[in-house]
Amino acid sequence: MASTSASCDIPSMRGQKTLRKDTAVFLIGNYTSQIVTKKLPSIRDVLKVLFFNMRQIKLSLQDSANLAVRETEIFWEKARIPTRRLNKSIVKLKSIYAEWRNLQKKKSTNTSLQKTKESQFEEKLDNLFDISAANALEVMTIEEDKEFLILQRQSGQPGYMSGLDKAFQETEKKRETRAEKLETRRKRTYEEIEKLGKFIEILTFILYFSIYSGFWVRKRREH
Repeated sequence: MASTSASCDIPSMRGQKTLRKDTAVFLIGNYTSQIVTKKLPSIRDVLKVLFFNMRQIKLSLQDSANLAVRETEIFWEKARIPTRRLNKSIVKLKSIYAEWRNLQKKKSTNTSLQKTKESQFEEKLDNLFDISAANALEVMTIEEDKEFLILQRQSGQPGYMSGLDKAFQETEKKRETRAEKLETRRKRTYEEIEKLGKFIEILTFILYFSIYSGFWVRKRREH
C-alpha cells in the first residue's frame, strides 16, 4: 500500500513543478492573478499581474496593462494618495515591459554589459511602481499619508499600509452603513407613498360612490 501511495504522489509533484515552470517569467518570478501586498505595489507586483493577464488570460499588452494599473490604483486609493491619469500610468507600465522585453530577447548573450543591464533591472523591481500625481504631496492634507508616500518612494519601500488600510476599511464601512440606512428610508418612503396611493384610491371610490348614490336618490325623488 505504501508503494502505491508513493507512485500516486510522484505525478502530482511533477505536475506542480511543471506548473511552476510554466508561470515563471524571466527576471520577474512567477506571475500571479492579483496583487497581494501591505505596501503600495512594487514594479515586480504589477509586472506579475501584467504577465498573468497576457499569458494566462491571453489579453493584449494594452488590455493587460490597463487591468494591472486599475488594480494598482485600488491600493493608492486606500492610502488616500492622488494618482496621475490612467493612460499615463499605462504608458509607464508598457515602457517598463519594453525594457524587460529587450533584456529577454538578449538573455542568451553572455556579455558583461547584458549581465549589468539585467542586474540593474532586477534591483529596481522591488521599488515602488509610482503612479502618484505630480503634485501629490502638495495637495495631500494628512501628514501621515505624506510620510507614507515618501517612505514608499525609497529603495525597498520601507513601511506598511496596514494602519491606513484599516482606516480606509472603517471609512468604507461607515459609507456602506449610511447607504444601507438611506436605502431603508427610501423603501419606507416608497411603502408610505404606496399606502397613501391606495388610501386615495379608496377615498376617491367612496366619494364617487357617494356622489353617484346621491344622484340616483335625487332622480328617484323627482320621479
